[in-house]
Amino acid sequence: MTPSQVAAFTQTTPAGVRKLLSSGRLKGSRMGSRWVIPKFCLLRYLNGAG
Repeated sequence: MTPSQVAAFTQTTPAGVRKLLSSGRLKGSRMGSRWVIPKFCLLRYLNGAG
């Protein structure tokens, strides 16, 4: 998922999602200049498992 997709799903902003990614609170991978967030990482974050 992209930060925009995660933001739409969680009703936040893409910038907020990128902050979570940069801080390591939400796990994702960089593909060049773009972030990619696996769905299982989003679910772990939402369930509080980090």
